[in-house]
Amino acid sequence: MKFAILEDDAGLGVLFAEWLGGLGAEVVVFSSGRSLLSALESDRFDFFVLDWNLPDLSGLDVMSILRTQYKLTAPMLFATGRDTEADVVAALNAGADDFMVKPIRRAELVARTQALLRRRGLLIAENAIKVGDHEIDPIQRVARYQGEAVTLTDTEFALALFLMRNVGVLVPRLAEAKRDVPFNAALAMNVPSVLIAETMSLIVAA
Repeated sequence: MKFAILEDDAGLGVLFAEWLGGLGAEVVVFSSGRSLLSALESDRFDFFVLDWNLPDLSGLDVMSILRTQYKLTAPMLFATGRDTEADVVAALNAGADDFMVKPIRRAELVARTQALLRRRGLLIAENAIKVGDHEIDPIQRVARYQGEAVTLTDTEFALALFLMRNVGVLVPRLAEAKRDVPFNAALAMNVPSVLIAETMSLIVAA
């Protein structure tokens, strides 16, 4: 599965990608409506998170184009600072499947996304992964070592999940990891050997 996030706040875009990446989907962040529409010429997405206020087209305009011109039926969730009843009604009437008002809470966003995907039969079912004393549950977002829960940041969890999905597999260190782990620009400049070591030490030290 592939998710599209339309959010002009770069920090929020990365954050949403980290949160939703745990569902097992590839997540792509777009900062403008036109960049998202351009990507649809050669790509397809199974789920959309849309902001309303953008530097070019509004999120409402983008959704209207997705529904009417591209004939997309994929679930679309608004995550916006617009909070009036009129805004909610306008978005839902225009084709939105759900509406969330910022600030967005991680657990709620993930739960609402899962609910929308379940209704369409799109939710990726993935059992907990066990490797020796390590266990990670990508849906419940819980990591354990010797049965005890381990506290990880979103990036650490995504990285641990990537490593445990690829036990025994030799992969190019950065190119492959970036498919599953939402690195920011700073991390993308340097292969995250230190982050890998710190993450695994956190799991073992729990």
